[in-house]
Amino acid sequence: MSVRKRTVLLLEDDPIQVMLFQGMASDIATGLVSADNVFDAIRTIKSSPVAACVVDLGVYRKFREYDEGAGIEFIAEARQLAEPGMPIIVVSGTRDPAVLIPCFEAGCDDYVLKSEGIEGAVARLRSWIRMLPLPVQEMQEKRAEVLTTLRQALKR
Repeated sequence: MSVRKRTVLLLEDDPIQVMLFQGMASDIATGLVSADNVFDAIRTIKSSPVAACVVDLGVYRKFREYDEGAGIEFIAEARQLAEPGMPIIVVSGTRDPAVLIPCFEAGCDDYVLKSEGIEGAVARLRSWIRMLPLPVQEMQEKRAEVLTTLRQALKR
């Protein structure tokens, strides 16, 4: 089944990961725009239509200013600036609810574990792209459900 090509923003500070992602996502991304810092990624969101974002949480805030929380800041700002139906997928090293809750509170829609590799992230992106355009209310409800589940898991 063919997936309609779209512009995808990848927020990733590792150039090798970017190149690998570009190669694997070429069948679904007409333009893979990558940024290694939040400042440039937000500039991209403001200047061109982006269908979906894949976000590594630990990235640079701006050039050479690394911050583990910069990815969450990007998610919150992108959710305010971009089309409401744009999916945001987080790439995380953990399933820890304490890490994922802030991501979903900021507005991410899904996550994939780094251990699933680039193949996992591209597969997840591909499934989101197939569903576009997405009803905003449905996305918000799904985020709320995931947050409820994560908060319950945190209490255990």
